[in-house]
Amino acid sequence: MGVAIMLSVMVPMFPNDEDEQDRMDIQHEMYMRACDHRLHFAPFDDTKGKKVFDVGTGTGIWCIQMGDLFPEAEVLGNDLSPIQPAMVPQNVRFEVDDVESRWMLVKQCYENLRPSGIVELQDGDFIWYSEDGSLKGTWLEKWSHDFVRAAQKVGRTVQPGPQPETWIREAGFEDIHHEKVQLPLGIWPKDKKMKDVGAFNLVQLKEGLEGFSLRLFTNILGWAPEELQVLLGEVREDLADRKIHALNDMHIVWARKPGA
Repeated sequence: MGVAIMLSVMVPMFPNDEDEQDRMDIQHEMYMRACDHRLHFAPFDDTKGKKVFDVGTGTGIWCIQMGDLFPEAEVLGNDLSPIQPAMVPQNVRFEVDDVESRWMLVKQCYENLRPSGIVELQDGDFIWYSEDGSLKGTWLEKWSHDFVRAAQKVGRTVQPGPQPETWIREAGFEDIHHEKVQLPLGIWPKDKKMKDVGAFNLVQLKEGLEGFSLRLFTNILGWAPEELQVLLGEVREDLADRKIHALNDMHIVWARKPGA
């Protein structure tokens, strides 16, 4: 394989109904605006005969846009659920398959890439923070920490942080690059671009809040549904409060397999 670009997501943890698919597309648009409409960070110029493999493709929107942008490349998207559209560019196709751990995926990418092939991981931290202390003691902060704790109980990492860079380095890749992009939550930033990103982040979180929480809080943490609804009501009030300056981070790591 000439090039592999992998988007790591936590699809099995969340529902995949139409509402969730709409949320994923909103999230994609948020990422695009935060990254200045760059679909990828790794260099990808000579596309003839190259292959792009997207793991955790979701609705397939990234693959479709990559296929339009690079018509000479072959783009394959992989996901656990067959929710991708049938009408796609001729160079784009999808397959349904369960994937192994992220670390195993990185190792498999290394083993299957040709020398000088590229791997790129894009992932978001699912924990909120503030730089001015405005999140401290809020219901949003409590929900965020409980969400992370519940995910950890089922072996899921929702705050990858530096881990992707470590996985890539240990797999044997070289020329490693790691960028962190801040994603504000809400329209509180003064900067126009960040305010725009924050608006999309707010919409996608509000759309997915209950779906994100239901299984983890009731099945894993043992909360009663009524107790969860009370918490979510408090969280929604925090989301409407412009004095709370919450953020989360997106991590982009790309590297190259040694060789000519």
